[in-house]
Amino acid sequence: FEELIRQKMGLTLRPLTTESATRPGLQTISGLAIGNVEKNSPASRAQLQTGFILTGLDGRTTEHPMKVIEVISAKKPGESVHLTVIAPQPTFGGVEYRQGTVDLPLR
Repeated sequence: FEELIRQKMGLTLRPLTTESATRPGLQTISGLAIGNVEKNSPASRAQLQTGFILTGLDGRTTEHPMKVIEVISAKKPGESVHLTVIAPQPTFGGVEYRQGTVDLPLR
């Protein structure tokens, strides 16, 4: 299923470790960590980056890659999925986490 996610979205996902889900300044969360983002892919055009955390996809939680597969496999190329992500933002005192959303067209 990892290959299907990469082909349609242009990124890889990995489970969150206990350490990454409980980082200082971040409330305990569930989701999937974004691994590699392919250049010139839908994910890179949506400005997703390695280290972001995917917490939702079309209003569903994303604690397992199979949930992502269920959503994206039902969509045609060119259709979009609505992602909810948490992005780390460097600050002078460390890191701040911000949640945001983005629509990602599938290929």
